[in-house]
Amino acid sequence: MPNLTEKEQFTITDDAKAEWALGKIREVQAEQNKFTEFYKAQIAKINEQTQETVSYFQSLLAAYFETVPHRSTKTGIEKFKLPSGELVKSPAGVDYDHDPVKLLAWAKEKNPKEYVKVAETAKWAEIKAYIKATGDIPDGVTPVETPAKFDVKLEG
Repeated sequence: MPNLTEKEQFTITDDAKAEWALGKIREVQAEQNKFTEFYKAQIAKINEQTQETVSYFQSLLAAYFETVPHRSTKTGIEKFKLPSGELVKSPAGVDYDHDPVKLLAWAKEKNPKEYVKVAETAKWAEIKAYIKATGDIPDGVTPVETPAKFDVKLEG
């Protein structure tokens, strides 16, 4: 973008300048995308390195935990308190993965009243159509003015 002082204001006065402005938008968006991808990769690398370091020290602390006397709770959780933190070992257990579609079918078949949750929600699209048709604003709806919006859509 040209260096413009406060006195010099670039103005679009014809199609050629409008095309130039669209090109500049495309150019800065492409540059933003390039930097975004670069920094996403850098963040992913840092996150991976951090997780490796944390895992390494957690494994060392887990080994240390087994060598010191620690207290057990009623639920089987074992704890060892240090001045700057606590080492905690939870007992092994069972967790479940589930397929929501198959599980819902099973729940409907077995006992829908006990195993199926029905959530009531207002049908917002239909209510908006009602408001537009009648002008009546129902309880729970507050009109909010929105400004006019101008957008630039680039081809390709």
